[in-house]
Amino acid sequence: MNNEIRHKLNLAAYHEMGHVTMTYYLGYECEHARILTNPNNAGNGKIRFANKLALFDNRISNGEPLDDVYYRMMAKDYIWILLAGKISEKIYLLNNNFSQDDQITFDNGSESDLEKVNRINKILGIQICDEIIEIASLIKEITFQKNIITLSNKLLETQTEKFRGLDKSEDDVKIIHHQTIFSIINFD
Repeated sequence: MNNEIRHKLNLAAYHEMGHVTMTYYLGYECEHARILTNPNNAGNGKIRFANKLALFDNRISNGEPLDDVYYRMMAKDYIWILLAGKISEKIYLLNNNFSQDDQITFDNGSESDLEKVNRINKILGIQICDEIIEIASLIKEITFQKNIITLSNKLLETQTEKFRGLDKSEDDVKIIHHQTIFSIINFD
């Protein structure tokens, strides 16, 4: 595996495990998280959320309205989960030394995450800058970073396997399931 692909996989692992760590921190779960390992699309990742968060994710992805009070209440949590991926990339990019002084930028990647954040923001008018500051402060806490690093390493250590998507296409992926995530994640 060449260095460029290794870099993409590492960055994707930290990104996806940022989403996962925030998901569990907020009291939700996911069925699994995966990153693609094919050279043509290495580093693309996906999380399959569980239960009510899965319904919310589908609603946002399909552009459905958030007219139900229940969905409106979940919106802030979902924004935190989406933004946690991009912010968590900083941990990897700064060699696991992310401090309170480091700046967060959204200059590339994560387009679908940011599109979803913008869609929610247009509907609800949440102050995204304030949310980013709060999320970054939380992720900079050592316990949060340890979860992201440990989960990322575990994901990267898994054997590559074939994964068949809903569209019946097959991809080579590294995947981590709920049972493994739940056994590792710790906020004490």
